[in-house]
Amino acid sequence: MFPTRTTVLCGISLLAALVTSEPLSYTISKTWNGHELPTAWNKIDLTISAYSIVNNSLDSILITIDAPFYNSPVLPQAEDPPQFMDGLWDYEVVEVFFLGPNEKYLEIELSPRGYYLLYFLEGVRNVTDDTLRLDIFNATIQGGTGRWSGAAVIPVDFLPEKIDKFNAYAIHNYTEGDEEFRRYMSLFPDPNGAKPDFHKLDLFQDFPIDKLFQPEPNTGAGIGIHGMNSIVFYITFLTLSTVFLM
Repeated sequence: MFPTRTTVLCGISLLAALVTSEPLSYTISKTWNGHELPTAWNKIDLTISAYSIVNNSLDSILITIDAPFYNSPVLPQAEDPPQFMDGLWDYEVVEVFFLGPNEKYLEIELSPRGYYLLYFLEGVRNVTDDTLRLDIFNATIQGGTGRWSGAAVIPVDFLPEKIDKFNAYAIHNYTEGDEEFRRYMSLFPDPNGAKPDFHKLDLFQDFPIDKLFQPEPNTGAGIGIHGMNSIVFYITFLTLSTVFLM
């Protein structure tokens, strides 16, 4: 289903990386059915940017997260992050879904403990590729603030063609008094829904992909999402944590 993508690895860190567009910024502040959360601390900030590893090649999307850290359900730190984990939605996660025509979409789940999940789907809940793996996902729990931050680089080869819709979500447990509850949050909620359902594609809203990947000068040609063979060279000199200090 996907074109070949060759990644040349030369270690665990990068020589150069470049955010090539102004980020698109979003805040998840409501529950899955549209109730506003009580304090600003509960809110989750996301940014999405076009991203280039080397030579301004526009080969990826960078997703950054700033979110509360609930540490519930408890999940051990990933031993070798970034680490794929099936069933990650049972823990504390932030999720982003990108949708293209014909109900083709990419599901991205990111956790504060360094785990992630990627699914490519064709039709609602119909996973057709569960082999996608990230090379770059950095998650940091910020001691003393009660929050966590994350930065994940998603190759454009992973995305469906002509993405034009998206939604974003979060799942975690929280306590009130002596009781623990499960909370589901949504950027674009479902006020008439009977239960949380992150795969209701009709709730997705416009995603301005053209603001991230502008046409090349003098050609009028934009980037070919999910139709580009990428050769990305990861070169060792700068640490991954330095790369994300932008």
